[in-house]
Amino acid sequence: MSSRTLANPESLSDYRKQCHRALQWVALAARANISPRPDASHYSLQWDAELGAFVTDAFDAVTSMRFGFELEQYALCTLDGAGISDRFALADATNEQAGAWTNERLVASGLKEVSFADLPYALEPVAQVVSPQPARAALTAWFELANNILQASAQRYADIKPGPSPVRCWPHHFDLATLITLETGSPESARSVGVGLSPGDTTFAQPYFYVNPWPPKSIDAPKSLPDGGHWHSESFVGAVATAEELLACDNPGDVARTFVSESLASVVDALEAAAGR
Repeated sequence: MSSRTLANPESLSDYRKQCHRALQWVALAARANISPRPDASHYSLQWDAELGAFVTDAFDAVTSMRFGFELEQYALCTLDGAGISDRFALADATNEQAGAWTNERLVASGLKEVSFADLPYALEPVAQVVSPQPARAALTAWFELANNILQASAQRYADIKPGPSPVRCWPHHFDLATLITLETGSPESARSVGVGLSPGDTTFAQPYFYVNPWPPKSIDAPKSLPDGGHWHSESFVGAVATAEELLACDNPGDVARTFVSESLASVVDALEAAAGR
């Protein structure tokens, strides 16, 4: 864990919404310029721990150019093989100015322009405020912690087939997640477990870890869960540890690791037992 500190979630809501909107320029650039994949992962994003940024895959085999969004810097950026090649600070910029900068870089590289009107989903309203540095660092810290936990979770279940998907940020919900698929078959019915961190949404207006079984009602709630969380069954089904719950514990980062690891093991065991394995 870096020197960034996990903070009171109430301070993160506005900044989270601003980041969610800004991130869409990066996702739109990837969506328009990377060959489509059946699972839509061509415009999902990777967490770059060194940069503290969400970054696209390379746009094609010829160029190493990628786009990124730096959370703590609150900036869009372009990257080449050597690292960040250009940056656009968003603190005093409009959404239109961010789009113009994005399109200038795309066109200069012979790539397709993008428009916010091309988003296939709606976003929450955004308050036009300048978020303080502690909020920027704190949101970055939550994603940094989540990436470490999720990479370890995916590695732990790497021998299961089909197994875990790469850890990616999905721009629709702005969550960082992996899907651990336990059996082949239709995604609508094949047993799997979604494990991730949401930075906050309409269900919980704060960061929270989740471990969700699929199909959602295929198992009963565990009789007990590790410290730091609870079983949620209203808008979705699964084990949840909110930022407030984790910050009420000593060493919240360690509690989060244990919560995800033990909840994931319980859900996987329950799904396999339900399948008669």
